[in-house]
Amino acid sequence: MPRSLSILLSSLLVISLTWLTAPTLSGAVVAQAKAQNQAPFLFNVTFEGDLDAAGWFSGPALLRATADDSQVVITYSINGGPAIQGSEILLAQPGKYQVVWNACKGETCHDSFTQFIKVAFMEAQPLAYDPSKHEWSFTGRVLEVREVSLMGFPGQVAQVQSRFFDPWVVLQVDQVSLAEAPLKTGQWVRVSIAGAHVSKKAVDWTACASEQRDYCYFGAVLDSGLESPDTDFPLTPSNELIHFGRATPYWWPPAALYWNTASLEEKSSQADPDIDEQGPHLVGQMAEGEYNGNSEGWYRSPTVLARMKVIGGQARLYYQLDGQPQTRTRTGQVPVSGEGKHTLTWTLDTGESGTQYISIDTRGPEVLWSEDSEFYLEGLVDLYGQASDPGPHSGIKEVEISFDGGLTWEVHPATMPGLCQKPDAFFWNFHWDTTKVRNGRYSLLARGRDYAGNLGATAVWNVVVKNP
Repeated sequence: MPRSLSILLSSLLVISLTWLTAPTLSGAVVAQAKAQNQAPFLFNVTFEGDLDAAGWFSGPALLRATADDSQVVITYSINGGPAIQGSEILLAQPGKYQVVWNACKGETCHDSFTQFIKVAFMEAQPLAYDPSKHEWSFTGRVLEVREVSLMGFPGQVAQVQSRFFDPWVVLQVDQVSLAEAPLKTGQWVRVSIAGAHVSKKAVDWTACASEQRDYCYFGAVLDSGLESPDTDFPLTPSNELIHFGRATPYWWPPAALYWNTASLEEKSSQADPDIDEQGPHLVGQMAEGEYNGNSEGWYRSPTVLARMKVIGGQARLYYQLDGQPQTRTRTGQVPVSGEGKHTLTWTLDTGESGTQYISIDTRGPEVLWSEDSEFYLEGLVDLYGQASDPGPHSGIKEVEISFDGGLTWEVHPATMPGLCQKPDAFFWNFHWDTTKVRNGRYSLLARGRDYAGNLGATAVWNVVVKNP
């Protein structure tokens, strides 16, 4: 047989054998690869906390990872930081977090899992307008300060974490300074814009005071935008914040705000001003929760993060909440939840102790009309009802009445407790001169507000005005 023919036959034989065995070999390789990549255990990640519709936690967020095998090692990293072994994280500080979880057993690892967590500054002053000053303002904490170029001029901006948004604000551009003092990360600040060019509706730079020429020039350029057929105001960074920042918590600013920034004092108080400064001692910190500034001391958030700091030395810190067993804490942060009044006692191993009182009321009061069936009214009528706030509560403060379907409300203080069928109920009444309205059907609305600031559900009473 010629040598060339022999080589050809041998090659054909090798190809044929390879083709016959290839499916079996390929299947074995694929199966082995799947076995190596698929973790032989279940891995689960959950969270606990008060989450709103926009994805913000109004208090501490507790993250927890579990596996169905005790030999699995769970690690996590926060915002690109180093991997830390652990299966539980309490994120109490406001801000935005990216948490990456990993679970491995030996050399076999489960697919990683990423959580995006946003914790709000509930104690921050929300965006508000002061008509007497023609001023918009909000408060927050500085996350970052950067040197930048603005329109070719040297400038500086800062990112401020407020209640539900974290915009960048201009601190300086060229020779125009919008910050009263240099800022650094972590500072508590107030961001505002005021003047003749500021109204409740929008910021109009054409009305800026002429004596502030440089300030007005940069404002008109940096805070500029497009005219929109869908709105009656230009879509500038300031105007978008004014119109969308309060109603849309996930609002994202199109550019840095050309607003003024002022430093504020830290919100903290010392538990005992007369304490000896030598040696470790307790200093109470501002609790994180929706306090809303009410003078009665009630929080509206379901979870309040109480804080205590040890300064002046090293000491072990313990806490006891509502008579429960004493527990050691290394963070000085204790989540407090549940309706009603809570007592939190902090103790150092040196013997010093301090007590904090935290009251939580998350539910609005209930309001009932004296009647629920349709009534015919004429002339000057006396309408009344009752408001109650059962259980652990802050108490009825006032009742609001609306005659125009909720467009406007009249406030009536709660009076005369104990005259109603329900415990903890208050009687309220008001006069309505039906001769000043047209005859016809009306839906009267009533709602109650407690001392914590909660608004209750609206009660409706349908009546017919029929004057001669």
